[in-house]
Amino acid sequence: MKANRKILYTILLVSLVILASVSSFFLYYFYKMRNDNLSFNKIDIQESSTVSYNVLTNDSKFYDASVNSKSYITKEIKDIKTYFNYILTFSSDVSIDYSYIIEGKIVGNSKGTEDKILDKTIYKNVPTVKKYSGRIINLTDTFDIDLPYYIGVQDEFIKQYGVELDGYVEYDITITYAYSSNAINKSKTDKKELSIVIPINDVSTKPIVPVSNINTYSEYSDLTEKDKSTYLAICLELLGSTVLFVLTAILVLRRLFRNASIYRRELQELLKKYKNYIVKLKNMPDFDDIDVLFVDEFEDLYDACMVTNKPINYYEVVKDKVAIFVVFSDFKAYVYKVNIRNEEE
Repeated sequence: MKANRKILYTILLVSLVILASVSSFFLYYFYKMRNDNLSFNKIDIQESSTVSYNVLTNDSKFYDASVNSKSYITKEIKDIKTYFNYILTFSSDVSIDYSYIIEGKIVGNSKGTEDKILDKTIYKNVPTVKKYSGRIINLTDTFDIDLPYYIGVQDEFIKQYGVELDGYVEYDITITYAYSSNAINKSKTDKKELSIVIPINDVSTKPIVPVSNINTYSEYSDLTEKDKSTYLAICLELLGSTVLFVLTAILVLRRLFRNASIYRRELQELLKKYKNYIVKLKNMPDFDDIDVLFVDEFEDLYDACMVTNKPINYYEVVKDKVAIFVVFSDFKAYVYKVNIRNEEE
């Protein structure tokens, strides 16, 4: 009966651990879902951008940088024809307003330092806001960079202030857009910045452009207050279930091991306290033709030991469950038994 009950307790314990683990997993899942504002509605967005240029020299030679990327003799450059391409692709229709600004400036640091002493905007276009509805935005434009003019501005600055510069021309393309999507019931504003940098060196130069890239990401609909309340209620319910399962598992675990622990503690205390009077037996003592008298307290057995001047024999009948202490005197055996308490107790 006890063995069957122990099996049932073990099955119950394993079941509680599994239930607590499952509850913990879903608690984490819904809590993370609530914190990350995730929902089942989303749109996928792919963004790609390219900046490139061609070089026109004073002798009317035209170099396509996409074919022949190299350095150019600074004084031989007449014009740098630059273009950019920016594409946004949505997985569902959006309404979008967008514009872009191209700003060209010359920047100069004091020779060999990071101290900026020249920062002058030379070119800036007038932004035009455009509206669009659909899934793909393909924005392309071109502009010329009159490098000789910028070199002249730098030379005039050096002549006026008598300083040496590490100068460069920088053109920044800032694309700003705002879109709204019925698919996720959400509006969003964002921007993209592209640039081309041309160092102004005495001998040669090479424009620096960002590497063409494709970036894919998703936008999710925001949770409503009702959704947030629902997720919170689910999280609280799962938290309560997890705590209940864990506490119940602890109680079952204590039930399984409590009696064995009490038994072991009592046995060790007796063996330690009366070690000078106890003899450990290898085999079960023989009780044939002997009157067996069970005593209620170990002190009674100790008194019998003192009166009869006989040792207290110790033998563990069932490991971790039942042990006996015996004092033999003539045809009598005084026995004290230590065992796991009945589960009903």
